[in-house]
Amino acid sequence: MTEIWKDIPDYDGFYSASSFGRIRSNKRVVQASNRKMNIREKILRASVGTHGYLVVNLAHKSGKVTNRTVHTIVAETFLGPCPAGQEVLHGDGVRVNCILGNLHYGTRLENVIEAQAHGMHIKGEKVGNSKLKESDVHAIRNCLTAGEGVVMIAQKHGVTHAAIINIRKRRSWAWLEESK
Repeated sequence: MTEIWKDIPDYDGFYSASSFGRIRSNKRVVQASNRKMNIREKILRASVGTHGYLVVNLAHKSGKVTNRTVHTIVAETFLGPCPAGQEVLHGDGVRVNCILGNLHYGTRLENVIEAQAHGMHIKGEKVGNSKLKESDVHAIRNCLTAGEGVVMIAQKHGVTHAAIINIRKRRSWAWLEESK
């Protein structure tokens, strides 16, 4: 498979994106103060941003530097502008895989469905700040069925009464089956 490079839209040929998910700064001459500077071609080093996506810094012709996600750049460069109401989806669910063949546009719902299919949607006790475990939720449901008060159950489990109400009304932990 051959790597294809295309200029990134709106950057006047300063940068290119590749079909392999790489971004490069193109060779050019820049006027700085009272002298000209030669900028050599180089592959930019992407870093993993706070949400787990690869990001790079790009300087616009206006001089403003922006932090952009690599998958968005590659998709816009090769697939065109993102249609309204859609976003870039990773076919394999891996946020750092920005190869063109892995990217496509889809709705937020399609993104969530794909994430669940790839096991990327974290829920329940796997969520880092979760105070409850599945066994706690089963115990809470049993207490609710037995008629215990919401406030008392909340105190016993170290959560707010709103958390207990959300469990009772199945706004949270709804996917968890009833205990046998």
